[in-house]
Amino acid sequence: MTAFVNCSQYEPLYIVAMACEDVHPALTLLEARAIIDHQKAQIRALDEANITLASQLAEAQARMASMHRRIQQLLRQLYGSTSERHHADRDAVNDLLKGTGENAATPAASPGDVAAPGTDPSAPVDPAADPASPTPPANDGSTPAGATGTNAARSLGSTRRARKPKHPRRKPGGRMQLPEWLAMRDEILDIPLSQRLGPDGTPLPFLYVIESWRLDYVPAHFERVRILRSVYGFPYSDMRRLYARPLACIVFKGLPTDRLVAQIVVDKFDYHLPLYRQEIRLERLGVEISRATLMNWIAQAARALEPIHQAIGASILQQPVLGLDDTYLAVLDPGAGKCHQGRLWGYLANEEFYCEYRATREGQWPAAFLAEYDGTVLGDAYSGHHNLFESGERTPAGCISHARRYFDGAVKLGEVIAKQALDHFTAIYDVEDQVAGCSPDEVLAARQTTSVGILDKLEILLNGWLATLRPSSATWIAANYTLKIYDQLREFTRDGRVPADNNALERCWRSVGIGRHNWLFAGSARGGTWVATHVSICQSCRLVGLDPFVYLQEVFAALNAGRTDYANLRPRAWAEQHRALRAPA
Repeated sequence: MTAFVNCSQYEPLYIVAMACEDVHPALTLLEARAIIDHQKAQIRALDEANITLASQLAEAQARMASMHRRIQQLLRQLYGSTSERHHADRDAVNDLLKGTGENAATPAASPGDVAAPGTDPSAPVDPAADPASPTPPANDGSTPAGATGTNAARSLGSTRRARKPKHPRRKPGGRMQLPEWLAMRDEILDIPLSQRLGPDGTPLPFLYVIESWRLDYVPAHFERVRILRSVYGFPYSDMRRLYARPLACIVFKGLPTDRLVAQIVVDKFDYHLPLYRQEIRLERLGVEISRATLMNWIAQAARALEPIHQAIGASILQQPVLGLDDTYLAVLDPGAGKCHQGRLWGYLANEEFYCEYRATREGQWPAAFLAEYDGTVLGDAYSGHHNLFESGERTPAGCISHARRYFDGAVKLGEVIAKQALDHFTAIYDVEDQVAGCSPDEVLAARQTTSVGILDKLEILLNGWLATLRPSSATWIAANYTLKIYDQLREFTRDGRVPADNNALERCWRSVGIGRHNWLFAGSARGGTWVATHVSICQSCRLVGLDPFVYLQEVFAALNAGRTDYANLRPRAWAEQHRALRAPA
C-alpha cells in the first residue's frame, strides 16, 4: 500500500518519524498529527476552564471584599473610635457656601448626574455681595455669642457654642494666679539669730521679705457629729416632756449626714467611681463602710429626688422641641445567671435632661412618655420611633450627625468618594457655627439662605451614587440611609428652634458610657430606676453649670424643710434663682 503525503508542512514531524525504525513514515505522520490535534483540543479546553475559574475567583474575591468592608463597618460601630475628624476640602466647602442662596435654583439633573461639590454652573450670586438678599448673621469676635438672641428662645441646641476665632497660640507667661477665695496660711522662713550677724559680729537689721506662693492639698477627712437634743419638762412628773426635733436627714435615723450622701452620689454618677472603690477609699480614711450600706444610701437619695426627677420630665414635655435617644444598661438577672440588657430612654430640651429605665427597647416606652406631646421630636431613624409620628401630632426631625457618621465610616473603609458628602456636612456645620447663640428667626433665615441649597446639592449627589455605585459599598449604604430620612433631615431648615443634630443629648450619655466600664451593671430593675434618677439630676446640673455636690446639699436641705414645689427645685430653676440673687439691683 502506497500513501503519498506532503511532508513539507510536517517537516519537524517527518524528521521525528524517520528516526523511528520499522514504522511506515506516512502512518507515523498521521498518528502524530492526530495526537497533536488532540493535545491542542485539550489545551483549549483547559484554557476555557481556566477562564471560567478566573471569573469565578474574581466574583468570589469581590464578595469577600464586600464582606470584609461590611465586617469592618460593623466592627467600627461596635468597637471603633467615636472621633470623626475629617479634614474638609475648604475650597469645595467655600464654593458650597457661596453657591447657595435664598433664591438658589437647583438644576434638574438625572439620578446619574454626579457633579463634584462646588461645580454647579447655575449657582447664584453670593448672598454676601447682594444687599437685597439676607445674609446669615456672623460673629466677628467683637460681639459676644448670644448677644443678638434671647436665652429663652434657645432650646435643645443651646449647649452648642460659637466657634472662637483662631489666634496664634502664645506661650503663657508667668506662674498661674491662684484664686483669691482659697484659704490662706502663712509659712515664715527665717534665718537663725546666730547666723544673721555682720562681719563685726553685730546683728543685721531687717529689710524686707520675699513673697512667693504655693498650692497645697488637704486630704478629705471625717468628723464625728454629736447631736444633742434638748428635753424640757418637770422631773418626776407625769406631764408630757418637750423634745427638740431630731436632725432631718435624707437617710432617716441613719449614720450619714446629707453632705456625705451627696458625696457618695456624685462620686458614683458624676465621677463614675464604683462603690467598691469608694469602700476602699473610705477605709483608707479610717472608716469602714460596706458597699451594701453605700448602696442603701444611694437608694434612699434616689427616692427622695424622684419627685424632682419627674418634674424635670414634665418640664421637658412643655418645650416645643425635644431630643430623643436611648442607650443600653446591663442589669443583674440572678435567675438567668447573667445580666439582662435594659435600656435608658433619654429626653433633652431647654438645658434639661430626663431619662427613665425600661426593660426593653420597644417603641411603646417613648410612645407612653410622649403620649400628650405635640411638638417636634429630634432623633435617629430607629424603627421603634416610627409609631410616634403615625398620628401626625408630632413632627419628626432627623439628625445630621447620624447621617454623617455613615459617610465617615465609608471614608475610613477606603472609599474616598464619600469625602464629597462630608464636605457638604462641613458646610452645613459652618453655617451652624456662624449663627450659634442667635435668635430662632435669625437662625432660620441663615439656614434658608445657605443650608437649603447645600442640602439640595447633596441630594443630587446621593441620588447619583445610588444609580452608579455597588449596593454592597459603604457609600451606597450611607446614601440609601440618608435619602430615606432626607425629609426629616430638612426639618431644621423649616424651624429655627430645631438643632441640626442630636449631639447635645448624645453627650449626656457619656456619663453612662464611662459608668458602664466602671460600675458595670445595676443590681436590679429598681437599681436601674435609681441610676436614671441620679444621671438625670447630675447631667441637668452639668447643662446649667451647677456643681452637683453643692446642689444636692441645698436641695436635700429644702426637702428636709418640707418643700414640695418640686418644679422650683429642678437644677435649671435652681440655677435661675441663684443667678437672680447674684444679679445687681
